[in-house]
Amino acid sequence: RDSQCVSFSSDGRLVATGKSGMSNDEFPPRPHPTPAKTGVIQIWDARTGKQLRRMETFGDLRKVRFTPDARQVLSCRLYTHGANLRLPEVRLWDVETGKTVHVFDRCHDFSCTPDGRSVVVLSRSRCVLYDLVTLEKRRAYEPLGGAITVEVSPDGEHLAGIVPVDEVFEIRIVAADSGELLAQSVPLDDPFYSLAFAPDGQRLASGHAGGNIFVWDVATMRPAARFQAATRGIVRPMFSPDGEWLGGGCQDNGDVVIWELVTGKEAARFTHEQGTFHSYHPRGANERVRPEDDPERFVFAPTSDAYLCGCFGGIIRSLSGGQEVRRFRD
Repeated sequence: RDSQCVSFSSDGRLVATGKSGMSNDEFPPRPHPTPAKTGVIQIWDARTGKQLRRMETFGDLRKVRFTPDARQVLSCRLYTHGANLRLPEVRLWDVETGKTVHVFDRCHDFSCTPDGRSVVVLSRSRCVLYDLVTLEKRRAYEPLGGAITVEVSPDGEHLAGIVPVDEVFEIRIVAADSGELLAQSVPLDDPFYSLAFAPDGQRLASGHAGGNIFVWDVATMRPAARFQAATRGIVRPMFSPDGEWLGGGCQDNGDVVIWELVTGKEAARFTHEQGTFHSYHPRGANERVRPEDDPERFVFAPTSDAYLCGCFGGIIRSLSGGQEVRRFRD
């Protein structure tokens, strides 16, 4: 199965992959008893490709990320039981044991602070900063209440969130220490779900349908550049840690496009035979907001010379020639 979510540890030694899956249809729901149907989060040795840990879950996974010290991993999922009982969650796992440390019930997205001490968690109406050790609430960010997605800047000074406002969507920048709203983008008509800070924290990329990535100036939230991946579907943005590259992962076919950030020129384009993925979350025909369509399944390696994608279960490919470096599969 293809992975909906992928992540490197900060030192590049570990890889996490997340595969969405079904529940047992009982209440309270549990992972499906059939291994091929249940959701799984797997921890791998990035060098050897050996599986180190396997944790079962269910629902549509949107994001799986290591904490900065790589001792824990966070995941978020969407799940609806029956017709309308929505049970999203953010879950904190222990990497060494594979056991659950804590569950943030009815929450749908998260982002860790760069010092690894705290995590920002989104629920339906609130955005809250929690201490990762005591799990106590430290601060609420009112301007990001009701946000679809949240990201903490690399320096920890800002939060960015996508907030629905009267049938349109805007990006808001908030001061991490005070919660003050600092800047916001122009309203955009169509929903979008992914944000990525550049390593310098001064630019922010957003991914959209129609193959578009917009890069914004964080201080003013004015658009600075537009990149086009030549696809009709949603594109997931990612910055290389060295700040040289902007990548776009195409959710409809798994293609990855790499641009030189300074010049805006396309530097490479990689394709994958198995580039699609399956969503389990039920949606009505008139529901516009569908975050499960844009999971985090494309990330750069910490070394900036390769990327990891969820195709074929999980693949590391080199930017130099596109050679496959490692594959992660059951």
